[in-house]
Amino acid sequence: MNRITAFLTLVLLACAAFGCATVPSEPRVEFFSPPRADDPFYPKITDWQQRQRLDPPVSEMAIAVDEANLDPEEFPFGLLRSKFENLLNRHKRRLAREFTEWSQRQARMHYKPDVDTTLAADHWPTLREFFETNGDDCDGLDLIAYGLLRESGFREGEIFRLIVRRDSDGANHMVSVWFEDPQDPWVIDATGAMSREMLRYSQMPEGWTPRMMFNETTMYTVVEREPGSVELAREPDSNQEVVQ
Repeated sequence: MNRITAFLTLVLLACAAFGCATVPSEPRVEFFSPPRADDPFYPKITDWQQRQRLDPPVSEMAIAVDEANLDPEEFPFGLLRSKFENLLNRHKRRLAREFTEWSQRQARMHYKPDVDTTLAADHWPTLREFFETNGDDCDGLDLIAYGLLRESGFREGEIFRLIVRRDSDGANHMVSVWFEDPQDPWVIDATGAMSREMLRYSQMPEGWTPRMMFNETTMYTVVEREPGSVELAREPDSNQEVVQ
């Protein structure tokens, strides 16, 4: 009996030492249980949620003081709101550049030409449809960059898809734009047909004319007024061919 007891003890010690698998137990905490309305924190949370939903994005929040003339005694460390936005946009620029480079590498591998490129016949896939077909031409490949931007937290109101016309032959191309600057967005071309790097719209090469801009909920006609600036107006588009 002593030998058996000693043997079982050694087995248990070995299991402990090598981390033998055990049957998983029930979760200790359920994080997503329905809230209890009689909880003292319930009205406090509800009040915060309602007010927070009404807040504009940080980039649209008004700055109450003139940053150029900050009183160093009153604001010895500057404005937190400005520092917050500057850091956020710096990281978003780095992320957007990484997405641009990665999208262009993937676009070269997953390019599939459309048989019929007329606008009436050309099917613009959703992101799910694009993943299912595992490739497309520019109107699908643009979703690589657009999808990465949206899924990584870029807000709906600052990320759009932009149709541009190539002036040399009248064909259209699809890119994504990020409005860090409301007047001069960053252009992210997933295929590299218009630009191989992420540039401001004002820095884009000549020979391309913006036409329409849209996302999941809204669309605009883009009207060029002055170099480096655009004006948006809602109106329908006409039937044009889409560039490969």
